[in-house]
Amino acid sequence: MAGLGRTIPVTPHVQRGTSGRHSPGGVHDDGAGATTTSAAVSLGELIAAKGYVVADGAMGTRLFATGLSSGDSPEEWNVSHESEVRAVHRSYLAAGADLVVTNSFGGTHFRMALHRLE
Repeated sequence: MAGLGRTIPVTPHVQRGTSGRHSPGGVHDDGAGATTTSAAVSLGELIAAKGYVVADGAMGTRLFATGLSSGDSPEEWNVSHESEVRAVHRSYLAAGADLVVTNSFGGTHFRMALHRLE
């Protein structure tokens, strides 16, 4: 598998309680029952720790359910609706995802120009 040695940032990683999941970095308590771990680990290290990696899901689908309208730019929501985008990412982590990816699938110059966001 190409790229397994590449280091990927895993920051922040929110965990509730003690799930027993691999926690490669330092743990910080936010005072509200959630802990945040910061680490940069390779995909290979994640797989070695658990034997598998659970990733996030359909970001666009979740944003539509949160209020994104058809034709709007999901990437623009990273700025205009930051708390909603973060809430979706946190929900994937709370559901057991080991990693989430950026909400930037259409973040190309061409797509940004379509939304006048150059």
